[in-house]
Amino acid sequence: ATARYELYWAWSLTYHSHSWIMLIDSRDTVFQTDPFKDLPRESDDQAADGTLYFFEENAEATTIGQSSYNSRWLKTAYGVD
Repeated sequence: ATARYELYWAWSLTYHSHSWIMLIDSRDTVFQTDPFKDLPRESDDQAADGTLYFFEENAEATTIGQSSYNSRWLKTAYGVD
């Protein structure tokens, strides 16, 4: 399951460093507006680096530790510690 992140990284290298790329669980995702609309953009599109944003599921609803589905693949890949 974690090998996919290496593939995502390799795939992202084919794009310009300031492209918008979103990785989502598409089985339960709905967009009601442009998800990038209110995120600030780099003003210098020639800069060597970009901005990386991380977002998470509603932590009040559940946590990875409380979700047997989400925690199982992490424990399998990295162990309990």
